[in-house]
Amino acid sequence: MSNTLPPRRLSSGTLFYKKVIPWLWAAGMAMVVAIMGWRLAAGAPSPLEPWPYLAVCAVALTITKVAASGMVDEVIDAGSHLVVRVGKDEQRVALAEIDAVKESLYLRQPHRIELVLSSPGKFGRTITFVPSGFLPFPFMRTELFHELKRRVAAARQQPVR
Repeated sequence: MSNTLPPRRLSSGTLFYKKVIPWLWAAGMAMVVAIMGWRLAAGAPSPLEPWPYLAVCAVALTITKVAASGMVDEVIDAGSHLVVRVGKDEQRVALAEIDAVKESLYLRQPHRIELVLSSPGKFGRTITFVPSGFLPFPFMRTELFHELKRRVAAARQQPVR
C-alpha cells in the first residue's frame, strides 16, 4: 500500500478517558468532602452519611485510571505505517510489524482496539487505543477493526524489500 493517502486519525477520545474523566471523579470526591465539611460545621446529626459516595468516587477514579493507563494518546494512519504518540514521544509502526489486531467486544469500557506487535517497540508490545467512530454497543466490531485486519494481512503478505 502506498503513502499517497493523506494521514488520518484512527484514535478518538483517548485523552478524554485518560485526562477528563479522572478529573470529573476527583471533582466529585472534592464535592463530597466539601459537603461533609459543611454538614459537620452545621452540626448535622450524621456526618458519616456521605462516606459511601466518597468510596464510590474513589473506586471509580481508581478503575478509570487503571483502565486508561495502557492506552496511547493518538494513532495516525500514514499509509504503510501507523504513527503512535504518547505525550511528546512518537513511534512509527509498519503494518507488516503488527502480528494481530484485536478489539474488545464485551464489558471493557472504553471500547478499544489492541495492536500486538511482532517485537516490542517504544510503548511495549501491545498498542491500545479508543477507535474513532465506534458504536457504544457491545458485541459489534467497528469498521476500523476490519479495515486494519485486512491491511495488516495484506502488508504481511507482501515480500520484504
